[in-house]
Amino acid sequence: MINLLFTGNDKIFDGLSISLISIIKYCKQPLNVKVLTMDLSEQNPNYKPLREDKIKALEKYIQQVNAESRIDLYDITDIFKEKNKDSVNMENSYSPYAFLRLLADEVPEVPDKVLYLDIDIVACGDIKELYDYDVENCEYGAVKDYYGRWFIHPKYINSGVMLFNMKKVRETGLFARCRHIVNTEKMGFPDQTALNKQAESRIFLPSKFNSQRRDKDTDVIRHFCKTIRWFPFFHTLNIKAWNMEAMHNKLKCYKFDDIIQEFEKFKKGLEV
Repeated sequence: MINLLFTGNDKIFDGLSISLISIIKYCKQPLNVKVLTMDLSEQNPNYKPLREDKIKALEKYIQQVNAESRIDLYDITDIFKEKNKDSVNMENSYSPYAFLRLLADEVPEVPDKVLYLDIDIVACGDIKELYDYDVENCEYGAVKDYYGRWFIHPKYINSGVMLFNMKKVRETGLFARCRHIVNTEKMGFPDQTALNKQAESRIFLPSKFNSQRRDKDTDVIRHFCKTIRWFPFFHTLNIKAWNMEAMHNKLKCYKFDDIIQEFEKFKKGLEV
């Protein structure tokens, strides 16, 4: 059984679906997927929780590959309001949903070992290779951030793919410490910077498990995070896998067309 963790509101459903469709293309192991969501629509009408019926439809889909796979949805609105509602980073370029993974220690159903994934990742190989990494003696394993290692710190990690030892996290209070500085220190990348600053023990994983800029044949996970382009002029690109036209025109990436087409078929079925 491979334990996975995702977080977000109803806007992440497309990305979540593409991530899982890509994962089961290569990984035939049963998946135990935990999804954390919350309802902050009183603050912003766009901050609606994921819907249980859509999650169950996605669960049924991944069970075509392994009948033992499951997806469980947890609305942790009350926990968030207790722990984070007064955060100085509530108004940020990242939504408050980015903080949800820092509440995973407050959800007993999150297993002792879990692979957290952002919803803008696409699998290119079997994630079991990553999941099998030994994190018994540390809080987490992660890949260094492509830009952060140059501009912030040589050991600055990208938090889009993280293999957590939740037993250790709960023992050391890592997430509690992260929540404290997210609540009290204004930061550009609040949760990611907190996870970098507060880690007591971690291992650095090979870049193929969180490839952040160019497609490589050895990639296991491709992460479509924001990137910088220096030529022909300085600009940033923030293109996600569900935008196939931009993937083709801007990134010249056709590698995941079959996965996106499969996702579109799945989504069309939901509308019937």
